[in-house]
This record gives sequence, structure tokens and C-alpha cells, in this order.
Amino acid sequence: MNRINIIDINIIDEINIYKLKYYYIYIFILFQNIYAVDLYVSKHSAVDSTSFRTIQAAVNASEPGDNIFIREGRYSEHVRVEKKKATALAPI
Repeated sequence: MNRINIIDINIIDEINIYKLKYYYIYIFILFQNIYAVDLYVSKHSAVDSTSFRTIQAAVNASEPGDNIFIREGRYSEHVRVEKKKATALAPI
């Protein structure tokens, strides 16, 4: 009968913890992109919480991963994008 050394068990546990850490990071990144919202800018009307009359209002309401769609029209405004913690996987 073979005996497993306690050191061997500790090494296996460390490897499993290392793998779990990367699985948690992957799941976090995956779910971060699932909750992205499409925001719309239209000069004509703002109907619900995802539509705005100005680009600045849509930028202010956006979170990392959100998409802003600007409908046709002329928009005369200065838009300022503050730091929003966007990432390469969840841009604004």
C-alpha cells in the first residue's frame, strides 16, 4: 500500500487553489460583460431609462461595458468623459 506524503498533499492543494483563482477571475470577467446596457441618444424623444436627449447624459449614465448608440441628428455639445474604470474587455 502506497502512502501519500503530507508534502505531496500540500502541493496538490496549492495547485488547486491556483487554478480556482483563475476560474474566479474568468467568471468575474464573463459576468461583467453580461450586464452591459445599450443606451440610445435621440434628439426627438427620451422614452425610458436607456434613452437620452443629449450625448453627455448618456455618457454620465454609462458604466464600463455599456454601448451608446447615437441616432441621427445634429448634436451641438461638448462631451466630457470622466474616469469610469473601463477596461479592454469592458470598454464604454
